Amino acid sequence: MDFPDLPHLRHLQENLWQWPKSRAAVMVGAGLSLNAEPLPGVHAHFPTWWDLAHAMFRELHPPQSDDAPAQVQAREERFNRANPLRIASEYEAAFGRRKLDLLICTQIPDSEHQPGKLHQLLLQLPWADVFTTNYDTLLERTEIPGRTYQPVTTPSELTTAFAPRIVKLNGSFPSQTPFIISEEDYRTYPRRFAPFVNSVQQSLLENSFVLIGFSGDDPNFLAWTGWIRDELGGNHAPIYLVGPLSLDDAERSLLAHRGVTPIDLSPIFAGIRPPNGVHAASIEWFLNSLSAARPLRPEKWPDLDRDSVSVPDRHPPLVDLGLFVPESVGRAPRAPLSMATVAKVVERWQFERQNYPGWLVAAEQKRTELWDETKMWIEPLTNFATDWPAVDRILIVSRD
Repeated sequence: MDFPDLPHLRHLQENLWQWPKSRAAVMVGAGLSLNAEPLPGVHAHFPTWWDLAHAMFRELHPPQSDDAPAQVQAREERFNRANPLRIASEYEAAFGRRKLDLLICTQIPDSEHQPGKLHQLLLQLPWADVFTTNYDTLLERTEIPGRTYQPVTTPSELTTAFAPRIVKLNGSFPSQTPFIISEEDYRTYPRRFAPFVNSVQQSLLENSFVLIGFSGDDPNFLAWTGWIRDELGGNHAPIYLVGPLSLDDAERSLLAHRGVTPIDLSPIFAGIRPPNGVHAASIEWFLNSLSAARPLRPEKWPDLDRDSVSVPDRHPPLVDLGLFVPESVGRAPRAPLSMATVAKVVERWQFERQNYPGWLVAAEQKRTELWDETKMWIEPLTNFATDWPAVDRILIVSRD
């Protein structure tokens, strides 16, 4: 696999699955919301940062029916040169803050969408915390059996919320404002929302930090990485920007200067056109690769089976631990023993012994479980191996 950033992915897998507490956190940007599932009959889509800016720009500089082509082109060139935060600031100055917040609410069809597959895959992972700059409620509406993330929408809630949390850094629908979007919002953010900034910085001191749904020129990405450099310098855990980034050497150097390590997924799908598009497919591949690296859980021994992670059609193989778990043989033989069956028993029991957690004395429940799993095999195996050399008979139950 031609994937130069594979070592960074391996390091992240290791930190994510630290036991008993994960050492990886994630910050989610607007790009992930593009993968939400619309309700039946809904045709609206989630906007990008530039889509929001363009909606504001059109109200600030409305096109006229008699505009000449040169005027239309000049208007588009003016928009392309503009900073989206400056456009938001001009919009607020022209129409007021209430209308700015209303525009955001009308442009983002939150209530008309459900969380998508990528939201499910993301929140199934054991993140120490989830931070998001998104205003929508897709993350907190994602239901994951056996895992609960507590939403935090205001700094005051940080003191009562238990990890893992979904921390809404930039405001939240339906009415948790201000929505952070203008130049003044970002300039004053570290002072007005110091507890949020401190929480992110504390997480960066303790955890690898993953940025998903951001581009290199996303205002949120630029602001947060800037604040981190201002306060922490280089004294933080790795920050990974993940996506099909298609970076050149200069762009990689700029990210390194900002203290960010890219995990560029573009090479993974080189020459491949997945049905759901390269962006969604690459993020799905990344999240599935993180899931596939789940190690064996020692507290569940001797139940060492792992749920397999399926690979969609036209997706490259996942990056997992390369761990082969022999097939479980069941509690009793289902038919007269054969050499193939005995080989499976020996392989499975050897694997279980090699992965024994090291308890001086296993708990009574574990001893009972182990006896129930092996007692029906003892006599059939002994009879089958009657004519074997003594050394081979011993190896059935003692190989390590």
